[in-house]
Amino acid sequence: MDSLIERNVQQERLGEDKREQKMLDEQAQQMMNLRRANGLI
Repeated sequence: MDSLIERNVQQERLGEDKREQKMLDEQAQQMMNLRRANGLI
């Protein structure tokens, strides 16, 4: 029983890590787009 709960907790943490990574990737992409736009001006 404990191992099931443990596994669920690990899955949740993995999901959170992936969401966080996705947000960071999107922020990095926005920064790149801003730099590119500034370079064109």
